[in-house]
Amino acid sequence: MVGVPRSNGCRTCLQRRVKCDEAQPECRRCQARGIECGGYRKPMKFHNNTPVSERTKSSSSSTNTTKCRDRRQCVKQQVAPPSRKAVVLRTSMDEVVAPNLAGVAVEMQQKEVFCLFVAAAFPSLFSAYSARVEINWVDFVRYHMRSAPDALVWAVRSITTLYAGKHYKDQGKVIASRHMYSFALRNLTHLLRNAKFNKADGPLAAATLLGLYEIVDGTGQHSWLTHTGGISTLFRLRGASAHRTGFGRTILVSFRSFLVADAFTRGEPSFLAQEEWRSIFLDGITADRKRGKGTELGDLVEYAFNEITLCPGLLARTNTIIAAEDVLSSERSTLLHEITSTLENLTNLHSQLTVRFLENSEKSMAKRSDIIGPIPVKVVGDFAKFSLQGMQMAISLLHQLQLLIKADSVRRLHDSQTTDPWRNMNVPTAAELLQGDIQAKDIVPSPSDQEGSLKWLDQIGLSMGMLAIKT
Repeated sequence: MVGVPRSNGCRTCLQRRVKCDEAQPECRRCQARGIECGGYRKPMKFHNNTPVSERTKSSSSSTNTTKCRDRRQCVKQQVAPPSRKAVVLRTSMDEVVAPNLAGVAVEMQQKEVFCLFVAAAFPSLFSAYSARVEINWVDFVRYHMRSAPDALVWAVRSITTLYAGKHYKDQGKVIASRHMYSFALRNLTHLLRNAKFNKADGPLAAATLLGLYEIVDGTGQHSWLTHTGGISTLFRLRGASAHRTGFGRTILVSFRSFLVADAFTRGEPSFLAQEEWRSIFLDGITADRKRGKGTELGDLVEYAFNEITLCPGLLARTNTIIAAEDVLSSERSTLLHEITSTLENLTNLHSQLTVRFLENSEKSMAKRSDIIGPIPVKVVGDFAKFSLQGMQMAISLLHQLQLLIKADSVRRLHDSQTTDPWRNMNVPTAAELLQGDIQAKDIVPSPSDQEGSLKWLDQIGLSMGMLAIKT
């Protein structure tokens, strides 16, 4: 009979219209999504147990009602069959199909709006890496969402609705997006309670989108820090090897600049400075070359990011040494040596990128596949410009850290040899020497210029997180 599912799959997969693997006692597809499997028992079966005489009466009653001009009046006048054993499906085929069609249409619209959000928020960053990773964000949302956990589905819905609301200045959509955000957050919290999902791509992808939501919505000056701290924990739990290939690498590349900005803001070393994580970026260069996706411009930026990951830790250690009462000379010398080494590497990379960028016009770069590789020519300018800007800011930071450590060393030597009034002078911290604390509010977009604010996110990503601080 029509309406009876013939598949042997679980109830949850039947409702979602996806193929079930029919594993017992719960299918693996439901387990991967972190949702409850509905089981394989069919809750309802359709049997026509109506006697022939009763079916005849029902048929005659139906014939009489067709004489009515008003369909609603006919329904009211129609007499119900005397037998309760018969189950009659009164819903029309249109009413059954239309809700599903509407859901598919909304889902397709959300996927396209997500593409618009990516194009508005990360036009250059996305274009620079979309062809170099195995699967980019747009392709993942378009073609792989059926197997995504509910937390990721609602995270996509929340950020696309927020983008649409801000773009069209529709406060109702903005409010609706916040409800979706809360629902996504609850689903993510529930999902992460199960340790086996902590290392999956879906929860991390959902967490990064919710982190971006906090930045774009800008409801709190430092609210994005809460999410970024949790995201950092998920990255560390998964381990560096989980981000070597596949969608894991895509998530890392797209969010790593915000992790650096988060470390600067907290005044702490970044976990990306650990050797196992730094090796991931270098391995990515080798993998791109093997797949024919190598690019000299991209390689220089990857090498530069590898050095910039050290900067938050160097800043934090400098502040610690300045604030300490007693500092070993060897400790200061070691730190100064590391700062100098990083500074020299970044200066060299900055010079190489500057030469490549200035010597080649946009037309000539289009013919130099060895320089730009799969990076579109239209974004090469911004990619190189903001990468150079981030490198220059890191170089300035390291120069000032050098001066600060040397000044502190001279002061301590002077204090140990004299009792003049200068002995008790207060030496500024490293952040104070940089003429302004590192502020989280610089990364939160201004609601007055939504399009410009979204592009600011792209600039932070291209600058490797350095634009999130003041120098």
